[in-house]
Amino acid sequence: MNHDDGTDRGSQALCRSSAQIQLLATCQIRALKGQLAPHDEPQADDELFRRVLLHGHYNKRCRNEIPADHPAHPYAVTGMGLKFRIHPLAAAVALDQLACLDDYLAGRESIARYLCHQLGQLPGLTVSCVPEGTQTAWYGLPLTYMPEELDGLPVARFPEALLAEGLTEVDRPGSTCPLNLLPLFRDPAPIREVNEETGLALTNIREYVGGFDYTSGSGKKSRQFTFTVSVADAEQIELTEHDAYLWASLDDDLPVTDAVKEVCGRQGQVSQASTG
Repeated sequence: MNHDDGTDRGSQALCRSSAQIQLLATCQIRALKGQLAPHDEPQADDELFRRVLLHGHYNKRCRNEIPADHPAHPYAVTGMGLKFRIHPLAAAVALDQLACLDDYLAGRESIARYLCHQLGQLPGLTVSCVPEGTQTAWYGLPLTYMPEELDGLPVARFPEALLAEGLTEVDRPGSTCPLNLLPLFRDPAPIREVNEETGLALTNIREYVGGFDYTSGSGKKSRQFTFTVSVADAEQIELTEHDAYLWASLDDDLPVTDAVKEVCGRQGQVSQASTG
């Protein structure tokens, strides 16, 4: 998806004629904080609309505009927890700048061209090569470090050397990496919670089965979500917050509430359909 407006406008077909526009103080359109998700035919893809809605909103709008029988509706109250939506002040600030967007992009293009020309003459660095006919936003200027051109100097030492020469703005934040290396994706809450409460090591969260609302024993309104999962060893159970457990077949008369039975019955239908 496009990171900023102006980033390879010819690539819209790759993301089904949709794009993401980010509005920040450092972007081309400086609008405090906000996200826009334009689409060629907003009403033609309801599934995309509902996903974007969860990405940016929660509670009332999600509950009102996502059908109650849709798989995403149980998440309407919280959304995806990101709140990537624009507020009226940011929208007004952005709208006032749209007429100048082409000038902003041209200015960044000129600066980037100059930097690429100058930096491209230095050993140890390779600058970005922009494909012909591609217009970029130049949110950043990616550089590739070539240690073999500097006698094998490690990449970690390179910024240190530049800082020693007085280039105080040089930084290597280290925030860009594969998603699987980030703690959020290596230790998601459901996996951690199940392990802490039961000792079971989840290897896969397979699918969402269903959810329902209920009143807890303490009188609090609660919502339960049910998923099918895979575990490494089903025999290694160590309870920390519960008194007992029971392995049961979906065909049994389960000692659970009607709401739980309904969800289990739904899972039984899914299992039969997948094996039939």
